[in-house]
Amino acid sequence: YFNAARKATAYFYRLYQKSICTSSKNISNDSGGLELVVNSLSELLKIEILNISDEAINEGINSMMSDFIAEQEKTIWMLNSWLGK
Repeated sequence: YFNAARKATAYFYRLYQKSICTSSKNISNDSGGLELVVNSLSELLKIEILNISDEAINEGINSMMSDFIAEQEKTIWMLNSWLGK
């Protein structure tokens, strides 16, 4: 279990170093902020998280990540709906 957790932590740290999500300053309206959130969540979901948790050979982690992905997809859908997309 600890070896799998170390692998996952190292992988996510490498992703963090690549800065796949953008940041922004001086957002002064709700639409601009929500666009940034939707874009960032969409980029994060492009990562093959389930493949990483599969390598850990741990059904608990796999189930947790699957639930996480479903929740984030729902959040993106709701935010896009609010934005009129």
